[in-house]
Amino acid sequence: MEEGQKRTLTQTPIFDCYGASLDSANVEMKEPGEKIIDESTPEGPIEVVSVADWLALLGSAATDVPPNGQCGWNAWYAAITNLWGDVLVLNEEETLLSSSYKTRAMTFMLARLQWAAELDEFDVDDLYKALTNTSIDSCSMDQKLLAIASALSRVRNYSVNCEAPLSDWVRTVQLQAMATYLREPLFVIDELETGQTFVHCHAYAKAKPTHGGNYEQSKTFLLDKASAQSLFSAMRAASVPPTVLILRHQATGNHFNAVTYPPERYE
Repeated sequence: MEEGQKRTLTQTPIFDCYGASLDSANVEMKEPGEKIIDESTPEGPIEVVSVADWLALLGSAATDVPPNGQCGWNAWYAAITNLWGDVLVLNEEETLLSSSYKTRAMTFMLARLQWAAELDEFDVDDLYKALTNTSIDSCSMDQKLLAIASALSRVRNYSVNCEAPLSDWVRTVQLQAMATYLREPLFVIDELETGQTFVHCHAYAKAKPTHGGNYEQSKTFLLDKASAQSLFSAMRAASVPPTVLILRHQATGNHFNAVTYPPERYE
């Protein structure tokens, strides 16, 4: 492929393992090249729907995790393994398992990094600055991707019970990697300091580059309240628990929780 040339994709509908089409839901899809920032809020007024309301709708509870800068990874682990309880205790076994999931998801992310960058799945400049705290003026695209890969490799290799600096916190690209690695949508309920909430869905679309081969392109959606309620209600009725995280926006630093379900419901 020549420099500057973009791959053209023929896309199939968004993959949805729950049988309910996300394409038909009233969602806002972030187009390739558009910045996707979890810390931003939707434009316009938001109807107040509390985290407690969403948990009641799902028949679930929030499981907290240690605030050590790796709450995103530990919350994801608690959610996908349904570790029911008030707080995840990182004993030796849980630490090893959570670290293993983190390592696998980040290895997957690194393997597809260059292709994802070429398809504008993330903003290379923004991620480069966030991970390296370095000026981008004198760097080529290849140099930026190399630095991003190096930073992600470093993060991949340390345990989830270690303290992590702000540069190593989970961002949109990691959430997308979690969803695509597990091959199922990942929902994130963002809770603002006002108590207002909104719901993102991280998923992927099957895509075929014009030069051949197959690729699953990461997608992030902002669901409106009605669509999220309808989707969650349908999943609960079908006894299919969605994977959901809560991102609590706080002045002192954002923090992830896991959404977990009573074990007797899904034995």
